[in-house]
Amino acid sequence: MFGMVFTGDMFNFFVFLEIHCIASVALISFRGVDYGEPAEAGFKYMVVSSISALTVLFVAGIFYGQYGLLNFAALARVIKYSQLDKIALSLLIPVLAMKAGAVPMHMWVPDAYGEAPAPITMMLIVASQVCLYALFRIVFSLYNLKLNTLAVGWVIIIFGLLSMFVGVTMAVIQKDVKRLMAYHSVSQIGYMLLGVGVGLAVLADPVALKEYGITAMEG
Repeated sequence: MFGMVFTGDMFNFFVFLEIHCIASVALISFRGVDYGEPAEAGFKYMVVSSISALTVLFVAGIFYGQYGLLNFAALARVIKYSQLDKIALSLLIPVLAMKAGAVPMHMWVPDAYGEAPAPITMMLIVASQVCLYALFRIVFSLYNLKLNTLAVGWVIIIFGLLSMFVGVTMAVIQKDVKRLMAYHSVSQIGYMLLGVGVGLAVLADPVALKEYGITAMEG
């Protein structure tokens, strides 16, 4: 997980994501294949993580094919926001949101968190925040202000609102503490997505940005 946070290279991010996936699948299925539910939860997590990792690798290939670079800082200086760059962003946002556990790609979260041992559940919650950090880093550092901030902001807002509503609603009816924590984690992901989405949408509207700045200064 620390490697995913500190790396400045797209390919290295894929490698660390894949290492984390393999380790997490083993830890979720800790009780072995004789216990059906942990094995099923581990399989679901493996499918989601594999889709995410392979998509990141595909996007890394798009960037390398265009620019011959994989370093985030170097890419940010030369990225042209071409059609391929837009495709890369449209792939990265949903798969990293899925890995973070955002609705509607959260189906793996209750099973994985519920069937894993309690210490592993805590680790998975932290890992979801790391994937959210990766999403924000790509949006802000790699694409910077060359993207349509209003459109991207509203996409993130929708993910955030859905995650907040579904996470809180499902958490209320849970009887298992770990599944309650899983849905609570989904709702918290929603709060963070909503905040960033609103920030991007406000950034695209000078009038709203001015009003927000005045309100923030007045406290």
